Amino acid sequence: SREELELKVVEANKKIGHLSETLQKKEAEMAGMEERYKKYIEKAKSVIKTLDPKQNPNAAPEVSALKAQLTEKDKVIDELEKETEKAKAIREMEERLMASAFYDLSMKLHRGAVEDRLKNLSQGQSFLARQRQVNTRKGGYNGQEYYYD
Repeated sequence: SREELELKVVEANKKIGHLSETLQKKEAEMAGMEERYKKYIEKAKSVIKTLDPKQNPNAAPEVSALKAQLTEKDKVIDELEKETEKAKAIREMEERLMASAFYDLSMKLHRGAVEDRLKNLSQGQSFLARQRQVNTRKGGYNGQEYYYD
């Protein structure tokens, strides 16, 4: 049974050797991956530094120019919105003024018509006397006048 034990020991040593080789390979892979990871981190840091205008103000003049253009466009938009509101207010006021002018004109015409009727009433003729007068009415065909007695 000593031979069996020696065989087991030899097999265990082989297994230990194989596992240690695998462990060394894995450690080498891990070291390579760690190096690549560090390189990626350094590259990301350098990109951040070049893009961050606080850390490197001379690196991004395009960004500051674009920001200036954006603020200028915002100002133009605000001015146009104010002008639109003013135009809307002016249009509404014009509409109100036209409506009130039309109302005033119609009231003057109506008042004039009423005054004319009152003048005719005060000419000394009675209602029946005015009805007996010859009334001319335009109408009919081709604008002919018809007289009614």
